Amino acid sequence: MANESEQIEQDLYSSKFNSFFNDNLIEKLRALEKKRIKCLIKAIILTLIAIAYAATIIYLIYMEYIPSGNGAALILIIVPIIIALIVGFSIMGYVDDAKNIVLEKLLSFIGDFKVEENKDDRQYIEQLKLFDEFHEYNCTDRFKGKYGSLDIDIQETKLSIKQKKYDRRKKIVTDVTYNIFKGIFIKIPNQQENRGRVIVKRKIENKKVNKDNNNNLNNNEIFFDDFEFSKYYNVYADNEQDAQFLITGSFMRKMAHFAQQDKKKKISLSFENNHINIAIASEKDWFEVAFLKSATNISTYRTVMLEIITLLKIVDFLKFELNIGI
Repeated sequence: MANESEQIEQDLYSSKFNSFFNDNLIEKLRALEKKRIKCLIKAIILTLIAIAYAATIIYLIYMEYIPSGNGAALILIIVPIIIALIVGFSIMGYVDDAKNIVLEKLLSFIGDFKVEENKDDRQYIEQLKLFDEFHEYNCTDRFKGKYGSLDIDIQETKLSIKQKKYDRRKKIVTDVTYNIFKGIFIKIPNQQENRGRVIVKRKIENKKVNKDNNNNLNNNEIFFDDFEFSKYYNVYADNEQDAQFLITGSFMRKMAHFAQQDKKKKISLSFENNHINIAIASEKDWFEVAFLKSATNISTYRTVMLEIITLLKIVDFLKFELNIGI
């Protein structure tokens, strides 16, 4: 029998999603498509102007109507840069509008979800010890809702740190910002008996950050005999019994499978405060509506839905493996 996420994925390619799309989205998307076409035409025209401008300046320099040198180079590049910024902001505006229009409607196909305002969860995330110390917290998308019997909170988040770096060329010390984490953070209530903190942390190399990745963990590291699991994860816990209770052989095999299946998505878990906290590190931008595809193309929204289903498959695994919310 298919679990919930697998059933939703099957429905995604059936008449059920086609009917949902036509009944709930298509009218709004026709108006959005007009905006996309206007934005695309604007981008093409501005790009052609930039090319024509650059070609003209190069010709004038070649004919010596404009003296060559740093000033000429500045004249050559400044207008194309301004045009590129205008085009970029225009496309970003369309993508944000498209996401705002469709995301909540798409989520209603899965369950009772609502797009939420991006409140600051910095303090909650800091005390989990899933991440190194960070200085900046940024949440771009967030939605909460009911998935089966579970209340889940999903947010797209970026955490970063500032470090001092010596610039040898300029001979000055500057502040440089590095990402500690970029990806998806999920919070699920855990109805099991409250135990001590257990952290399953994916091994991630970050050579740019001059820190020991585990220096903020006061917990004991717990070792397991499963070679594949241990190759990808470190486990920390207040005591070994809590870790042994949660980290079963089946759990380790599935977590190792996640790591091998998609090396671009790195999963870490924290069990504490009556919640299971899931961090999925990934450099991609989630839930984005493609600009170059028609706004009325149903496949565009299947792609967004598949990203959400990827997250729900992880939730399903934890739900059945750990018996949460049952």
